[in-house]
Amino acid sequence: MKHNISKADLATKSIELAQAIEDKAKRDICIASVVAFGSKYLNESEKRKLLEVLQMADLATMLMEEGIQKGIQEGTLKVAKNMILAGFDIETIEKITGLSPKQIEQLKSEQ
Repeated sequence: MKHNISKADLATKSIELAQAIEDKAKRDICIASVVAFGSKYLNESEKRKLLEVLQMADLATMLMEEGIQKGIQEGTLKVAKNMILAGFDIETIEKITGLSPKQIEQLKSEQ
């Protein structure tokens, strides 16, 4: 099959597409396949470019995961604050949110 896209560009686009796969195991298999392809068919310059793309993809994934974790933490704090305002006791808030009594007391003092 003939096409005008270089091997390096195909590899880069494949990494970008693989990043959209939600299932981590499947995503990792696709990325590993691209790396295997790249190690066999790309020249040294193209391999370096592919490694840069992989590093950027890892950074993007890490930032996304950090964002999700931050969102979960913020949501937990919001739930705890609402429970405090609703008059729930510390033990109940602790059981539901997983926050420590010290964290809950701190949230109480901030309100």
